[in-house]
Order: sequence, then C-alpha cells, then structure tokens
Amino acid sequence: MNLLGLPPAASAHAAGVDQTMVLVHALMAVLFVGWTIFFSYVLIRFRRSAHRDASYHGLRGRWSTVIEGAVLVAEGALLVFFSIPLWSARVDAFPPETQSTVVRVVAEQFAWNVHYPGADGRFGRTTPSLLGPSNPLGLDRADPAGRDDITTINQLNLPVNRPVIVQLRAAADAREAGRHPRDCAAGLVYADRDRAVGDCLLATMRPWSLQDARLLHDPVAA
Repeated sequence: MNLLGLPPAASAHAAGVDQTMVLVHALMAVLFVGWTIFFSYVLIRFRRSAHRDASYHGLRGRWSTVIEGAVLVAEGALLVFFSIPLWSARVDAFPPETQSTVVRVVAEQFAWNVHYPGADGRFGRTTPSLLGPSNPLGLDRADPAGRDDITTINQLNLPVNRPVIVQLRAAADAREAGRHPRDCAAGLVYADRDRAVGDCLLATMRPWSLQDARLLHDPVAA
C-alpha cells in the first residue's frame, strides 16, 4: 500500500529512500496524534472553571521525561540504522566512470537541464558567454566534443541495470534531484550515484524536483 503516493521505484536506492520516508512520516504522525491528545487533555485538565488560581508547576511526574526520551531514541534509531547507512551506500565506493553512465544535471529556477555526452563519451565545453534561452547550458557546439552531445530540459533518460553517476550543478540554488536529497549551490559540483531498474527509465521532472520518476514499463527487481 502506497500511503504517501510515491512514484514507482525506478532506481536501486529508491526502496531504501522510500522506507526511510515512510518511517519518518510514521514517527511524525505518532507525535502529532500524541501531542494533540496531550494538548487537549491539558486544556480540559487546567481549565479556568476547575482552577481559578493559576498553577505555575503544571503536571508533575516522570511521564514527560520518558516520552521525550522515547522520541529521542526513535529519532536516533532512524539516523543510525536507516538514514546514515542509506547515505553511505550512495556516496561511498563510486563505480568507475568508464563502467557507468555519466550525466550532468544543471539546476536553475523552474528547470533541470540535462546534459549527455555523445557517442564519443566526452562532454562538450560549456561557457557562460553562450548562455541563453535556446542554450541554457552554454554548450559550445563548435567544440568537437560537444557536437554530438544531447541536452534535454526536465527529462532524464537512463539505461537500466547500469551504474549511473549524476554530476549535479546549479545555476541557482536547488534542494533535491529525485530521491536524492541534495543542496546544490551555484558554482559547485556534486556527484551522486544510483542504478536505474526496469526496461527503460523515463524521469519526468517537476520544476522543483525529479520526484515524478516513471518507468515506461513496469519496474522489475534489480
């Protein structure tokens, strides 16, 4: 049951990211319900008609300490057993670029610009002087390495069952690329790795994220 309405898992790391998101939302739901019940109890318990004189001590006992400790333990467990291992699996032991599909994604306001190398496997030169509405990447087509490069906007196509290295750049600050939370600052380059699963991956990107990843066919196990 997809309670959060997440898109189909289209990458090898998506299942772990989705699991962590579900656990975080579950914890937040428990905290929301618990604090709402407690707040309602306090409103009734210390209503003015029952206590005309203000009490500056409030509730006494160890329950509040126990509950706060339980919340702290739950959040620590999410970090230690789920979030940190998931992050480590993504950023450690990058596969060789020669054995991976390398793609550059440049973020700007309301758009993700995707840059693929051509058949020669080399990215063409980019320069700010060529930036414009028809060339948001500033790709120099006169460069021999850039003549066969492919660019798309808000659409990412990847081969399946092959490691993928995405080089994230930013023309403007951005928050997230798909199930890859990452703060992108202009002028810096970040790298994330993953692997697409399925017959063919077609990621249709919202202006603010890549979360709408969809498979042309049903996803299959990696």
